[in-house]
Amino acid sequence: MFSRLVATIASLFVDPRSKDAQSRQRVRPGFRPVVEILEDRAVPAVFTVNTSADTPDVMLDGFALDVQGNTSLRAAIEEGNASADNNVTINFLIAAPDGGGPLGYSISLETPLPALENNFTIDGLSPQTLAVMRKPTAPFFRVFEIAAGNAVSINRLTISRGVEQFGGGIRNLGSLNLFDVVLHNNYALQSGGAISNQGTLIIEDCSLDNNQGDDHGGAIANVSGQAWIHSSQIYENNSNGWGGGVYNAAQLTIDTGTSIHSNRARFGLGGGIFNVGQLTMSDATLRDNRADNWGGGLYSDGTATLTNVSITGNRAFPPDGGPGKGGGVYVKGGTTRLIDCTLSNNTCGTAGGGNGAYIELGGALDIINWAGIIDQIVNENPS
Repeated sequence: MFSRLVATIASLFVDPRSKDAQSRQRVRPGFRPVVEILEDRAVPAVFTVNTSADTPDVMLDGFALDVQGNTSLRAAIEEGNASADNNVTINFLIAAPDGGGPLGYSISLETPLPALENNFTIDGLSPQTLAVMRKPTAPFFRVFEIAAGNAVSINRLTISRGVEQFGGGIRNLGSLNLFDVVLHNNYALQSGGAISNQGTLIIEDCSLDNNQGDDHGGAIANVSGQAWIHSSQIYENNSNGWGGGVYNAAQLTIDTGTSIHSNRARFGLGGGIFNVGQLTMSDATLRDNRADNWGGGLYSDGTATLTNVSITGNRAFPPDGGPGKGGGVYVKGGTTRLIDCTLSNNTCGTAGGGNGAYIELGGALDIINWAGIIDQIVNENPS
């Protein structure tokens, strides 16, 4: 009896790798264990902003919570930058005090937001109900910066009060899509009051107004890369140099009902657009802009092709009575083509300065279909 008990206990400590142990195992015929590789089931990074406070993330733990347990825009960006997911979504659910829905909230920034260093979609409420802005008493900084190599979409909000050397509202070094965004009252100490672009930029159904670039590009400075502007309004912007509305030194396409109007290049050139790159403009309006020197609507020293564009009511009119030229268009160099365009009611401050257009020696203006060309054109080049 005792010997049988000892044998039973000893069997519990048999090395499972021994032949004796293996011989006791019961193996199911035809069974082969298989390791199944499961698909990646990481949860997409989605953060819902529920406070207008400008508060930091307490901990990089994937939750984007401030000390109050709320999700701020700053906390969401901090977590998004740290996320292993390369597609981060930030949306907004900021309830009105009475619980009745959005009520015109502003997120007033005390310090710069982190640059967007991942692929983000920032989906607001509407430009009328949500604004992201620098607090008036805060030091100077821009509102958003997109780091190189990242794709960002910003939708349905207002960006305001940014102040920086380049791109007061936004500086884009990556790929940026703007949809239904208002950029208002931003300021650049050098260029691009609202936006400085050195990457890929698409602007659609947006409004850019009352921005200023001290040197060039009151609203937009397209410094390098490519930019497209669709169905947008660019108006009442100012520069103290080149391009009251838009400065272009790269590739720029403007189309689909876009209106560039009522901008001013103070002491400078190109009230609406200053172009030293490649400009394509179609089905758009260039009106009521002013340059205090040359090119009330457009100043071009690059390549410009305008198709079905209304160029009206622009002025090249120095305030001191100096020699303003090219009320509508001033061609410094390169070739500018007007195809089925209207050129009317433009003025300049110099008799014989070309109310409609002035072509400097070495420049070229090609006009296809003269039906809408009413204003005077002056050409320094021998015919």
